[in-house]
Amino acid sequence: MKDGKIELIENGKEKEYSIVFSFEQNSKNYIVYTDNSVDSDGFIKTYAGEYVKDGEAEKLLPIDDEKILTQIENLLSKIDGEESK
Repeated sequence: MKDGKIELIENGKEKEYSIVFSFEQNSKNYIVYTDNSVDSDGFIKTYAGEYVKDGEAEKLLPIDDEKILTQIENLLSKIDGEESK
């Protein structure tokens, strides 16, 4: 993770994503990111994961905490509302 970007390996190919925001809660780090593609409803696709750094290795894990997922959804809605003004 560097300069507001994150690189992930998908299907054996490296893909770059822009970081929308990140935060720490309960000693865990979370990241919300996008490839700036648009879904069929015209919304920018966003993704989220738990960011784990183990020595030199960096991983994104699925988020299984419903409270965190709700918090992320609320923050994204707030950002969307501010950009619509």
